[in-house]
Amino acid sequence: MIHKTSSRKNLMGWLRQRPKLQGLILAGPAGIYLFLFVGLPLLMVLLYSFWVYVPGGGVQRTFTLDNYAHFFTKSIYVRILLRSFWVGAQTAILSLFIAYPTAYYLANRRSSSTLIFLVLIPFWTNYLIRIFSWMMILMEKGVANSLLLSLGIINKPLQLLFTPFAVVIGLIYSSLPFSILPIYAVLKGIDDELLPAAKMLGANDLQGFWEVTLPLSVPGIMTALVINFIGGAGSFLAPAFLGGSGADLMSNVIANSFIFDFNWPFGSALGRILVVSTILLLVVVGRYFALDKIYGPVKCLTWA
Repeated sequence: MIHKTSSRKNLMGWLRQRPKLQGLILAGPAGIYLFLFVGLPLLMVLLYSFWVYVPGGGVQRTFTLDNYAHFFTKSIYVRILLRSFWVGAQTAILSLFIAYPTAYYLANRRSSSTLIFLVLIPFWTNYLIRIFSWMMILMEKGVANSLLLSLGIINKPLQLLFTPFAVVIGLIYSSLPFSILPIYAVLKGIDDELLPAAKMLGANDLQGFWEVTLPLSVPGIMTALVINFIGGAGSFLAPAFLGGSGADLMSNVIANSFIFDFNWPFGSALGRILVVSTILLLVVVGRYFALDKIYGPVKCLTWA
């Protein structure tokens, strides 16, 4: 028993002297999982995007750039890509206007566990079920039109379902927890002594919020915007069920290329274009807003 204990201590001491090996052992299982189920599929999709489509669902493993050229020569695909980015931007910005006051209220309560629990409840329900719920709300004889008719606000049902408006509403509803929680976490981590110090220097409540709270909560805001923009621009179910054929996004076109057209090379090329263009857009936005400068001071405050 003593021998086993000493051997274990020697092994742990040997590992502590080799931090790189220790990190490799700890991160190894996660790295293998990510490679097998994320990296390898992405590599396969990349290879497919450079192969030739054979009518009938076949693939000829011959290098070609025709799949990418087809995207740029057909303006409809460029319009759908821009529409995807526009829907993602609407989702991110509009959800922020709802999420920030909610997160601010939660962060300033002494006990907010029950309300946080209510925010997390949507995660307990399947996403598809939530989309179907919004279909029942927005349909011609649904809850929204029935309420507006009963109040006398409208004389005939509005066309709410199968519109871009319905897509954005569904995406905002789905993205709210991803907006509230990052902002709440950052607001909760702000030092409680900063606002009293600002008031001692002559700032009122509005000035204290504008000069202290809001700037320090920017990392949470940017996190929420990035997450919801990516989720909105790459959404599939909400446009498919709430938007109809007139509100298709890139994800719907990609799915149709795989499922209905059996054109895997072109669908793979569309997927690569969506991923790369989204990354480039985020890089440009990051440089414009200097995200590294935004996150730096907050990290310092957190570790101080």
